[in-house]
Amino acid sequence: GINAEYMGRMVRLIRSAPGLQKLFRTLLYSLPSLLNVTLLLLLLFFNFAIIGVSLFGRLRNTGALTDNIHFRNAGAPVITLYVLATTEAWADVMAAMLERPDGCEADDACGSWAAIPFCVVFMIAGSFVMLNLFIAIVLENFSNSGFSEEEQLAPF
Repeated sequence: GINAEYMGRMVRLIRSAPGLQKLFRTLLYSLPSLLNVTLLLLLLFFNFAIIGVSLFGRLRNTGALTDNIHFRNAGAPVITLYVLATTEAWADVMAAMLERPDGCEADDACGSWAAIPFCVVFMIAGSFVMLNLFIAIVLENFSNSGFSEEEQLAPF
């Protein structure tokens, strides 16, 4: 129906614009390398999720730690790490991981100073390094795609 019609329009648009063809070709050449970086990013998330569960798995819901953002089970740490990687509310999450509410010693649910290096190292590795790797791969494939310098600088 309607989706096939829109896809047909996009294909016609790409075929009629040589600049778009070059960009899509570059993106297609970049896919294997981007897949490798994505797998590396997933490995990073998995390792930090395991570390987070072992360090912060007993923390109570306080501040930014909620029923969805916590380190108590296997799935939620990935969401929590995604929040850290997007730098959306990382300061709130880190503050909640540092918090030591009254009576936390009884069930070992106290925050830890380890939240600071945990969050900072993950944000540097997860956000900044990986984002730059994605950009570098696409730019490298664009420069290796054999376009002349005029074609690279020319608008569509």
